[in-house]
Amino acid sequence: MGPWLIIPCFNEAERLSKRELAQLLTHSFQLILVDDGSKDASWALINQLEKQYPEQVYGIRLEHNQGKAEAIRIGINYALGFSPEVIGYLDADFAVPASEMIRLYETLQSRSDIQVLLGSRWLRLGAEIKRSAIRHYISRIFATFASRLLRIPVYDTQCGAKLFRVSDSLRIAIDQPFVSRWAFDVELIGRLLNCGCPLECFLEVPLNIWTEKSGSKMGVSAMTRSSIELISIGQSLKTFRLK
Repeated sequence: MGPWLIIPCFNEAERLSKRELAQLLTHSFQLILVDDGSKDASWALINQLEKQYPEQVYGIRLEHNQGKAEAIRIGINYALGFSPEVIGYLDADFAVPASEMIRLYETLQSRSDIQVLLGSRWLRLGAEIKRSAIRHYISRIFATFASRLLRIPVYDTQCGAKLFRVSDSLRIAIDQPFVSRWAFDVELIGRLLNCGCPLECFLEVPLNIWTEKSGSKMGVSAMTRSSIELISIGQSLKTFRLK
């Protein structure tokens, strides 16, 4: 059985690429598509995919929109019921294409010492990282504050492609709802660190391809709210410990 991947879906019927999904399925990924209270045809599409790939695609429907953080947390808890070795999550717009997610998983498999792998949108020569200037600069400001809060030199906490080896630390980290709706990635990393996952078991891997998609839920206003949420995350992490 391959890795389990959570894909949160909120009104993604027009953007959820069957071609990208098929590429993941061909490489033995198990997919959990969480419909986060969509108003469009997302749930109908998820049902269709479940019927087409009954051994690899699972749908979860949330009656009301609960936000990406809770959709992913619910999806991870559901996947844990199948006793997987690796769980991850990926944005439904495939800004990170399936080929990159496959490469990230192969990197994790080649490093038995790594428990948490973070995709990173590092703008550099030779990489195709396409995003607007304003989002890039706001993201860099956010990343600086997030890195200081976590006290680790992480470049990009918010990339929507992450993989985790299943451990007690992960189970505890996702047991309780996040206090953050937008910056939960920072909160999750902090919880894992607090729950005994050592820094040397984290690996940040630069993406070769990342393309900003139109209609993204993470606009400038959401990124600004995420920065404000860092305050409440910092307070929450002070009391979140391995029990």
